[in-house]
Amino acid sequence: MSQKRSAGDAVRSRGGLVSLGAVLLVLSLALAACGDDEGGSANTAEGCPEGTSADGQVCLADSDSEAQQLLGIIEGKLTEDDLRAVVLGVQRGDQVLALGAVGDATTGVPATREDHYTVGNISAGFLTTALLLLVEDGKLALDDPLSNWFPDLPKAERITVEMLASSTSGYPHFPDNPDFVKKLYADPYRAWTADQLIPYGTDDGTEFPPGKSWLFADTNLVILGQILEEIEGKSLGKIIEQRILDPLELDETESRLNPELRDPALHGFTTERGVYEDATNWNPTWNIHSGSMASTLDDLMRWAPALGTGELLTPESYDVMTAPSTVGKGPMTEDLYYTFGIGVSEGWIITNPSLQGYTQILAYLPDEELTVVLAATKNRGADPDTHFATEIFLALAEQLTPQAIPPLSR
Repeated sequence: MSQKRSAGDAVRSRGGLVSLGAVLLVLSLALAACGDDEGGSANTAEGCPEGTSADGQVCLADSDSEAQQLLGIIEGKLTEDDLRAVVLGVQRGDQVLALGAVGDATTGVPATREDHYTVGNISAGFLTTALLLLVEDGKLALDDPLSNWFPDLPKAERITVEMLASSTSGYPHFPDNPDFVKKLYADPYRAWTADQLIPYGTDDGTEFPPGKSWLFADTNLVILGQILEEIEGKSLGKIIEQRILDPLELDETESRLNPELRDPALHGFTTERGVYEDATNWNPTWNIHSGSMASTLDDLMRWAPALGTGELLTPESYDVMTAPSTVGKGPMTEDLYYTFGIGVSEGWIITNPSLQGYTQILAYLPDEELTVVLAATKNRGADPDTHFATEIFLALAEQLTPQAIPPLSR
């Protein structure tokens, strides 16, 4: 399954809770014709930032051998692992080192930095930022009990808003529920509501006493999104748009409530249902609030430092967002822990989802003002269980920041 290794994947993989990556999905059987084609085109990247020049569809820093080495790592992985495409962005401060894409967005169509794609649990950082902005406005408090909004949910009087945001409520990950998986894979174009999803993660109660351990669960994020909608009287998508997307001018980013994905699109191919198929337009509402957003490389390159520095938050809120509050709970350690929709490790702020044929990573290292954004899609021969974006990130980190390499599972 897919989104069970998403925003919390960095920490979960180290703790052995799951092997890697993701979110979930499913039907239409659009088997990819000529799906093993790799490649790209002779077209060159347009609109390269100042100080860079086009090398195919990638903008590389001028006179910078390191930038060429980074591209070499990407191109090597594309061939070695039978990847369909890799979208990449690497920037240190104001200097873009590499920005663009290699491979095909879909058969015969070169991938570009303008391509839109579902970002999975990268969505969680938008949700928790919106939460903290509402806390700053005094509209709710992190120690408010869940029973204020959902009094009938198990242990609602003991579970707080902060526990939902940090995955310490004890609720299971609803995408792991076999009944849910069966229905999802039977019809991946079905529209879901939050009210339909929540019972799959709450009907069996909690896995541990609230606040006493840690277990990544999209269930928490779906509930949290519902709370914000009730407080603001509008959709979570509108809240995020007004509070985050508009101020940061992230015009190509959106919360999706239907299968439509803006053109151009980076297609995701998966074998989750036992066949190799195009899952790009499966209905994203199965992961509403926690993983249904879509974006582009350029927008994510803007979002990563905004998230990683707490640009929209007060210093106090940013400290709460990144604090090691979960350390010592479950698999959480000082070296690698999850908090408020993000992973924190070796100074990096990290999210690495995997869903519907996409593996991704969004990472920011404040000490070096270093941004890395990656998305990789798979050809038919690629290992379905490997988180390729994480593998590529670690290879890049070995070159860029050998002193700060997060202990992520490959």
